[in-house]
Amino acid sequence: MESQSARPEGRLRSFFGRDSFDPLLTIGQMITMQCLFYLSLALTLEVLVGSERLTVRSFFDSSLITTSTTEGWRFISAFACAAVLDACFLCVVVGRAKKCLDFAATTYLVHFASCCAVAGVPKGAGWWVTTGVALSVTAILGEYLCVSRELRDIPVAGGR
Repeated sequence: MESQSARPEGRLRSFFGRDSFDPLLTIGQMITMQCLFYLSLALTLEVLVGSERLTVRSFFDSSLITTSTTEGWRFISAFACAAVLDACFLCVVVGRAKKCLDFAATTYLVHFASCCAVAGVPKGAGWWVTTGVALSVTAILGEYLCVSRELRDIPVAGGR
């Protein structure tokens, strides 16, 4: 049996063509992205809000994200910084621009479900706007980073 890398069409398919569907890889990437989402959120909340106020409620309570208090703005800033970090993680974990929106949306959908389970359905407009902007930043910046990595020149040995 001839290996796929020995056939020319196999090499081209692996570089240019469709990705083969691997459900275990996809599930692993989703779990990794979700863990990295909460890790980046924890780190940014630690820096911007402080560890003395950091609880599980800090991650899931929509009433904390408000524009009427300084602490609310700190939570909004933490979500914005976490979105930028998550875009970088998307580039590393997923690595394909066409998958960034799917993984970003799944991450924030799981976060929404977690918020509903812990503190009820978010009612404040601040939470919805912050989450929507963070999702957009994560997806768009993640796609940009992946595309710029995919478009890098491939060095050729002996060439200039």
